[in-house]
Amino acid sequence: MEPPLPTRPPSGPRVDFENDYTKQTGTLELTKTIKGDITKEEAEGALTFEIKAENGKYLGKDGKLTEDKTELMLADFEHEAGSDSYTLKIENVDLGNYTVTETTKDIDGKDVTVTYSVDGGEKTEGTETTAAVEDEKTTRVEFQNDYTKHTGTLELTKTIKGYITNEEAEGALT
Repeated sequence: MEPPLPTRPPSGPRVDFENDYTKQTGTLELTKTIKGDITKEEAEGALTFEIKAENGKYLGKDGKLTEDKTELMLADFEHEAGSDSYTLKIENVDLGNYTVTETTKDIDGKDVTVTYSVDGGEKTEGTETTAAVEDEKTTRVEFQNDYTKHTGTLELTKTIKGYITNEEAEGALT
């Protein structure tokens, strides 16, 4: 025969457990350096980026992920007067790998070369890279654009018809 089941909890010390979880996050710092023949207004009006997580969501400047395509404009970055660099620091970013892409870089009448590096690594030519955001660390992604004006040659030809004197042909006509 089995012993009867207790009808009341036994008396004695009570132990309570409480779990307090903190979300693990990191920081993604995006720096854009602009060199060459370009004005601040041209750069701020034309250059854009997108940051996409492994799960396909877009990272906003507030550190939140969204399904909606999110473009970061250079005007969203902080710029120190007299400097050629712009910085956007995104805090409280979920851990994981992110693809950072400069989506718009071309400016009419200019050639551009884009290089990037992650955490001070080797500079590589291109407009897209992957960076890992780790717990309580800052991951730095740096892009640099070098702009040069399109140049060419202009050749003028003047054709004169009709009767003119040598004197007129050698200097009097402009």
